[in-house]
Amino acid sequence: MEYILNTAVFYSRQFIVTPQVLIPRPASEAIIDAVVSRAASRSGGRQRCTLLDLGTGSGCLAITLSLLFPTWEITAIDISLEALQITKKNIALHKVGSKVNCFQSDWFSQIPSANRFDYIICNPPYVLIEEREDNDMLEVEPAIALFPQNNSLAHYRSIAEEACKRLTTNGEIYFECGKNQFQTIATYLQTLPLALAPPYQDYARIDRVLIAKNTLPSTS
Repeated sequence: MEYILNTAVFYSRQFIVTPQVLIPRPASEAIIDAVVSRAASRSGGRQRCTLLDLGTGSGCLAITLSLLFPTWEITAIDISLEALQITKKNIALHKVGSKVNCFQSDWFSQIPSANRFDYIICNPPYVLIEEREDNDMLEVEPAIALFPQNNSLAHYRSIAEEACKRLTTNGEIYFECGKNQFQTIATYLQTLPLALAPPYQDYARIDRVLIAKNTLPSTS
């Protein structure tokens, strides 16, 4: 229905969607709630922070956070140029062009090495083969955004490993996880210089967001 109407609701706001991007899901709102709840302890979330949205798709996460935190500087990247066209339309729709910078990048590849972020958010591909077979709707959404290579969650570690170099001291990365995946992903990250917080649950009480704090000093 969302693709027919070219619109979807996320965090009580309308976003343009086409088959080039994932349809925003209520479960992903847990990332917003997690950032908001933890930002409150950092001067009430009012100070100027930097945030990177990896694999932004429609831009719903980056744009929502830019509206909630107007002083933050937000970077949103995606490997898909077609997806970024939709991101830019949503940025214009919500009038946040001065606050959200989006461009093409394969994860961190095109992000200047000197850039550091207080927050990194990421909803990477995590739908495994056995789940794909149970949901016909997944067949019409972009496979690159849904299904991990080799039907594995190991890419969470490679993303987190690079994130350790790109986060400020005590900066945090927020990963969306699939149902019953939290512990597997946490195991992949256990040898990295990251301090894991308790899982953040979505509206269905599923462990949806893995939060990890950088324990390394920030380097330039």
